[in-house]
Amino acid sequence: DFTIRTDDDRIIYWEHCGLTNNKKYMSHHKWKMDIYEEAGIVPWKNLIVTYDSENGMLDLGIIESEIVNKVKT
Repeated sequence: DFTIRTDDDRIIYWEHCGLTNNKKYMSHHKWKMDIYEEAGIVPWKNLIVTYDSENGMLDLGIIESEIVNKVKT
């Protein structure tokens, strides 16, 4: 969904999954995650993945933490 260029010129990708209670959407999300992995874009290296809760709520504290921690490493 987004790309972030860090101060040290790394690229971090950010995928947000919004419709966690929709089976078709989640199936497509899994497919996208497989494509990312094949391209070397992985959560433990250069990918942030965030999710809405099942009722559609978004926890901005978690998202901010994910971004700050990934950009610092």
